[in-house]
Order: sequence, then C-alpha cells, then structure tokens
Amino acid sequence: MMTLQKSSWIEAAEPDVVEIHRSRSPVGFSPDPSTPMTLQAFALVLKGEEGFSVCLALHGREIRRALVYAVDPSPKGHASFAEPLRKGLAALKGLGFDLESLNLKYSPAMREVVLRDIPVILSPTNHRKVQKEKTDLLQQLQRQADDLPGPEEELFDDPQLPATEQAKREQARQARRDAATSALSKLAVEKRVEEQAQALARLLGELFAGKKRALPSPPAEAAKAKAAPARSTAPAVPPPRPAQPAPAPAPPRPMATPPAGLPRAASASGWTSVGTGPAPRQPEETMVGLRQEVDRFQSEKLLAEKRIAELEASLVQTRNESVGGTLSAHPSTATPAAGPPPHALRRPPQPGALFHVDWDLAAIPGDASREVAEIHSSTFNVQLSLEGYPGQNCSAYVVVLKTAGGFRVYLPFRLLASNRLLIYVPARQPGSQDELSRVLREARRFLQVVGFEIEAAPREKGRPFPPPELRRLLFSEAAAAENVR
Repeated sequence: MMTLQKSSWIEAAEPDVVEIHRSRSPVGFSPDPSTPMTLQAFALVLKGEEGFSVCLALHGREIRRALVYAVDPSPKGHASFAEPLRKGLAALKGLGFDLESLNLKYSPAMREVVLRDIPVILSPTNHRKVQKEKTDLLQQLQRQADDLPGPEEELFDDPQLPATEQAKREQARQARRDAATSALSKLAVEKRVEEQAQALARLLGELFAGKKRALPSPPAEAAKAKAAPARSTAPAVPPPRPAQPAPAPAPPRPMATPPAGLPRAASASGWTSVGTGPAPRQPEETMVGLRQEVDRFQSEKLLAEKRIAELEASLVQTRNESVGGTLSAHPSTATPAAGPPPHALRRPPQPGALFHVDWDLAAIPGDASREVAEIHSSTFNVQLSLEGYPGQNCSAYVVVLKTAGGFRVYLPFRLLASNRLLIYVPARQPGSQDELSRVLREARRFLQVVGFEIEAAPREKGRPFPPPELRRLLFSEAAAAENVR
C-alpha cells in the first residue's frame, strides 16, 4: 500500500541513501484535460534507525514539488527492503514508467554531487531551510496583499497639502497598490498550483488503489495537450457532440458576447455560436491569467537562480573538502591575479599537493609513437580558472608514458581562450605498476571532482596511436610553439 506523505520532498542525508531508481523519461498525466503535466518518478531505499524504508516520489514542474509516497514495509519488518521495493517498482511500472537504477558506488563527495541532481531529495538542513523560505515567502505575499490601499485613504489627505506632498502620497499609495496586486496574483498562482497537486494526488491514489487504469500519455503529446489533449490517465469520456452552428448575424464588427441564452465557444477568429461548449474567458480574465503566468515564471526564475547559487557554493565547498590538502590550487576556485601572466609568475605548488603544474613543460616530452601506453581525454569541456588564468573552457587529458626508467604520468589541461597547455605532473612519478594504479586513481578522482568525464583513446588496427590530432595537440613541436607565445 502506498501512503501519501505531507512533505513535498524526501528528507535524507547522503549516508542514509541505499538505492535510487529513476524513470528514464517523464510520463504525461492529466487529472484535468485542461491541465496536462509530465512527471518524473523516483524510488528510494533509505536506511534509518529502525531499519530500511522505501519511498516513491513523483516530481512535476507544473506543481513545483514532488508527491511522496511511503511503501508499507514487508511482514518481516524494516530489516528487509526487497519486498517493498519490488512492490514500489511494480506500482510505478504500472503507471507507465521505465525505471533504471543509479550507480551510487562513489566516494561520499561524489555521492553528494549525484544526490544534488535528484530533485526529490533534500538534506535535513536544506529541507528545513526550504520550508522556512516557502513559509516566509507566502507570509510576505499575504502581508503585501493585505496592504492594498482603499479609496478611503485619500479622504484623510489634507487638501491644503502642497501639490508635491500630495503627489508623493499618491505615488506611495500606487506603489502599495502595485505590490498588493502582484502579491494577489502570485497567491492565486500558488493556490492554483496547490489545487493541481491535490487533483494529481487524488488521481494517483486511485491509480495506486486500482480504481482506475493508467493510460499515461507520451511527454511530447502531453506538452501539446493544451492544443490537442493526448492520451491521459483521466478516464476517457467522449466530448459532447456539438449541435449545428446557428447562423450568426453580420454586424459591422465581431460581437463581444453572443445573443442571450445562446452558449458560446472560443475559436481562432473570435466568438463562435455553438449549441454546446464551455464559456470562453473574457479578455479581462485572459489578461489576468497571462499576468499570473508571467508572475509565476518570474517567481520560479528567482527561486531557481537562488537555488543554483546555493548549489554552486555547496559544490565548491564539496570540491574543497574532497581534495583539500592533496592537490595544488583547485582549478575551479583559483582566482585570476592581476599583473604579470601566470606563466611568468610561476606559482609554486602547495605543500603536500599530489599534482602540480610543471611550468617548464610546453608539451609532453617523449616519443609519442613508441612510449605512449595510455591516453584518456575528456568527453566535454569544463569552465575553470587554472593557476591564475581567467575562467574559460578547458579540456583535460591523462597521458601515461612507459619508458626504460618506468612510468611517467601527465595531466595536460588545454586552455581554449588563452591557447595554452598547462601540464600537471604528480609529486612523484610512479616506479611500479601498483604506484601507477594509485596515481591514475587519484588523477581520475581529481578530474571527476572538478567536473570532467574521461574516456580512453581507442587503439584501432591500421591507425597510428596516439591519433594524429592528439599528437599535434600534446606532443608535437607545434604544441610547444603555441604554448610559449
């Protein structure tokens, strides 16, 4: 049995998350044919003081929250989560979701990064913070709405006041009037969103209970449902068959309202008289609705920008904690310095750093055709500020050379805007296979923490290794010439 929870998020700390299953794509639902929405599904296994618990969460942008359901524990109690997880996954599959299991076998720092990408999970601290911000925002909007000035305020103005003072008072009243109108509009949006969430919760409750059969619509169709409603989880009810349109008079301009007693419906060219159909919105209602939509998007934009800033600050803190004291100045947090260029200043490495820039290297030394054992390159660029250079897109590589004296590892970073190659080297080059494995683990961990994903350059039969483009970029005289400009 699935029990709807009061909270809009799942409160969980990083060590308490055991498993996460996520839908591969969203599914469309329509509690009301006029309000289609798409949902993303999640199933989580959490570890608590009493044992394990399983939660389902369906997150929708339209309702700005998640609907969280607790799955009843198995008869064995909270010691096992296999049976409730199976039931939860089966319930979501019955709604049309295709689920995949997320890999959580990372370090605590990387797990934090993964969990921040799950919109239904909040840490206990962030959960309390979000709840407080939401409550404070609604209270502030209500205070602004209650401060709407009435016409009686003007009666108390002294007519003997100077015109400038009267203008100031009227300007202040107008500012309060505008703020109250905007607050009322935002409160109306919040109320409508909450009503949509409640309607969706009722529909999902009936689907989970088997009272209705789920007919989820594809996301692409759900996005177009306002123009042409797609398949929905709402029961299929054929629309009423309209009667033959009555002949309309030919006035000099379109009528604002149809004749009394005759139902009306909206068409692309104006009002069209029909036998049955819903009454269209008046222009004033349409303008209010559009204004509410604008206010809603602006409110969401502000909240999103604030949330992004918090996540970026938290990510920087996590990066610093995960690599603090083990690497040279962290690329994502280094501050560009004024004055001589960084390659002229040559910042010394931090004490205890595992990797540091070798300022004497303009390209990787060695015979590329004979000594290269491995090359890994980033699959995408990342915005970084390295060693005092201004923030810019960078690509990263891991190069392993096998020489007569052992192994040599290099971490080149290509600064695209500065057109430079910064080559990081380990504090001590590996002397054995075990040491090489350890250095490569640290190198991959370092690159993952700053945002890179790397993949090995393939060895293809009949083609030189490393590929010519990497030779020119990392090994050739051309790379060295570019780097010393």
